[in-house]
Amino acid sequence: MNHTNSVDSHALYKELKRIEETMATKDQVQRLIDAVGELTDEEDGELTEWAKKQLEKARAEPEENYISHEDLKREILNKP
Repeated sequence: MNHTNSVDSHALYKELKRIEETMATKDQVQRLIDAVGELTDEEDGELTEWAKKQLEKARAEPEENYISHEDLKREILNKP
């Protein structure tokens, strides 16, 4: 009896991509957690004075001066 182990390369590729995306998401979440940790006081979880000042400054900025994430990506990616 001849048994052949067949591997579905497409299914394997899809699973590897899913794992890769999961790891990227995990890294992104960890970076976000680290960033929030730097903006908050360890004892009470409140924003640091620096973060409060930055938030106040950002809120004072008129929305028409904002740039969308997509526009920013285009701007960065199209620079020589």
